[in-house]
Amino acid sequence: MYDAGLRTRTILCVEDDEGSREILSAILDGYSLTFARNGYEAIRSLNSGVFDLYLLDLWLPDWSGVQLCRHIRQNDPRAPIVFCTGAIREEERRRAMNAGANAFLTKPVDPQALRDVVGELLTRASAESLHALVAEERAIHEELEKRAEEMRKRSAAALESARGAIERATRLKALKVFLDAGGTLGHFERAWTPTYQSAWTRRSEDHG
Repeated sequence: MYDAGLRTRTILCVEDDEGSREILSAILDGYSLTFARNGYEAIRSLNSGVFDLYLLDLWLPDWSGVQLCRHIRQNDPRAPIVFCTGAIREEERRRAMNAGANAFLTKPVDPQALRDVVGELLTRASAESLHALVAEERAIHEELEKRAEEMRKRSAAALESARGAIERATRLKALKVFLDAGGTLGHFERAWTPTYQSAWTRRSEDHG
């Protein structure tokens, strides 16, 4: 079932055909869509932002959708990836799924089928990320507790200078735990700052 409550989620659409981009814009009206015409533009978008779902074509002017799918999976192993392509052979569908895709739709795409797939995958990703958030919070508290004694021995000036290093180290650990627990990179990025600040404040209050 298509969940209208998820319509503000971000989607990276990698599609070189202008007509197809217009169709996708109409079908997925209400979502926050970013379009890339080729693999280069897609990588640039990945380096500058985070996305809740990726919509790929199998054939790109400078790269293959399968290669791009594998690249995304290296950095965002849990986010939904959907192929929307003119490829119809079973071998092509199998290659896409083996690369890490969650769904494979062929053009001309049925609008309702695409909306349903996108909605269902985003709903599932949100539920899994909520579970992962619990694991992330636990990892943050464990990391801060591990450093609590060292922090208590520091002067106020030294503590302030160390906070950045502590946050970076904690973030790396929390991100790994979050992704391993099934969360997506987009959900992690949105939750990180308030989750960490809450844990830091609570630790400071507990330890004076």
